[in-house]
Amino acid sequence: MSGGTVAHHGSWGNESALRRYLLDDRVAFRHRMVSTLADDPAWSSQTWEQLSHSVDALASGGEYRCHGWELPDDHPARVLGVNTDLVLGADNVLRVV
Repeated sequence: MSGGTVAHHGSWGNESALRRYLLDDRVAFRHRMVSTLADDPAWSSQTWEQLSHSVDALASGGEYRCHGWELPDDHPARVLGVNTDLVLGADNVLRVV
């Protein structure tokens, strides 16, 4: 199934809702990690920088590579497995890598 497009079912339709979900998740994760490392400014700064790559890609509407485990539990692509490599394209279409 490599390189294929995931069929849309349910209310997801255009994957802009998925992009918003992933963005919210990545922003929250970045905040938790930076807060955890707040006592050490060097670690906190480096963590912010590294985790901002995914936040920036999602926020700008760019391509974002992810794994099945990052999808919401009710997303139809979860049937492909949690270890499936996926890419959410700039066109908001989710594809198997």
